[in-house]
Amino acid sequence: MHMTKSYNDKQPIKKLNVYVQKRLPVCTSRYFKANIGVKSPRTLYEYAVDLADFFKYLESSSFDVNKMTISDLDMITPEIIENYMEYSREYHVNNEIKTRSNEALRRRLCAISSFFEYYSRYEMISRNPAAKIKPPSVKKEVEIPSTDKTENDIVGFIFNGSLDGRRRAFQKRTDIRDAAIVAVFASSGIKVSDLVNLNIEDVHLDELYITLNRRKRHKKVYISTSAAQILGQYLSQRLGIIADHDHDTALFLSLRCKRMCIRSVQYMIKKYSNAVLGNGEHLTPEAIHRSFRNKIFIQSGNNIPMTSEICGISQATLYQYYGPYLND
Repeated sequence: MHMTKSYNDKQPIKKLNVYVQKRLPVCTSRYFKANIGVKSPRTLYEYAVDLADFFKYLESSSFDVNKMTISDLDMITPEIIENYMEYSREYHVNNEIKTRSNEALRRRLCAISSFFEYYSRYEMISRNPAAKIKPPSVKKEVEIPSTDKTENDIVGFIFNGSLDGRRRAFQKRTDIRDAAIVAVFASSGIKVSDLVNLNIEDVHLDELYITLNRRKRHKKVYISTSAAQILGQYLSQRLGIIADHDHDTALFLSLRCKRMCIRSVQYMIKKYSNAVLGNGEHLTPEAIHRSFRNKIFIQSGNNIPMTSEICGISQATLYQYYGPYLND
């Protein structure tokens, strides 16, 4: 199986490819190939590990896993998945019985449900057998990491501060771009994968929104006036740059005039936040995304539709995150 992605890191994807090829049946490859760029390589790898355990269980239950086709997935019933969840609650370490937490079991069910949902959505199987299974409850409060002040401090540092050594010269060449990226993250809470896939035509400064393009769906996500001002500065600069071949539509470009990749954005956020916070601490795009999403969820009174509209995240995905915090 061969999977590629234009702007992502090749090493994590290569690791994922090898694992899927060695540990999972051929009928799973289409799911992973389709989700490169939709989910992070790390998430897909964790899903692959969970699915490998699930198919190992099926093999012990008289399924010929190695010969399974996509249509054979219709043989998996909700009862089988429920039995697997009960089976996987306990595991052995050095002949000692351990018990998995509800949170760990919930992650396993999420991987299985995502897998079957993909094939069901494209009508390759008749239904998602995991859809009717209630996830294990996780009793905890929604935590909101405090990132607002840090994000503002980072934007201030990009324009007025100075990195050490050779990084100072690069900072002067990318300061407006970097500030625009941080401002968009802080204002919209979008995922880093959405940000690197933004095109010039997705920016609507007059109406204060950007458009996320996910498969064939387009989603409006609004940004603040201050974020729009910084993004407008960068857009003026960007329109004067001649991008590399096949990257001319990209909004955020690297110094090589190519669309920025996820790793580059993560590193950029890390170096500035480390300079602001000190003591080896740093912020990640993922932390900014979680903070924004959680803040909207709580401020909306645990309102899933409103959180979905503001954050540009599907309601189904939000129910996976916040199901335990909702009243039955």
